[in-house]
Amino acid sequence: MEVYNENEYVISVSFRVDFRTDYSSILKQIVSFCLKKDLLLIDEELKVVPLDFEIINKCFENRKRIWQR
Repeated sequence: MEVYNENEYVISVSFRVDFRTDYSSILKQIVSFCLKKDLLLIDEELKVVPLDFEIINKCFENRKRIWQR
């Protein structure tokens, strides 16, 4: 996880998912945190991702299959 800040304010956070591990727990925590703090998740194409664990997890599962080929 990388955290970027300016003047002691977080302006951006990025993270990578290790598909070899069970990432669902951390993903649920990230979604929950974003919902509580009214934050957005943005994908690699800079599109806003719905703050819904099932939707995000499905996207991750699709990417996981691509990387396992």
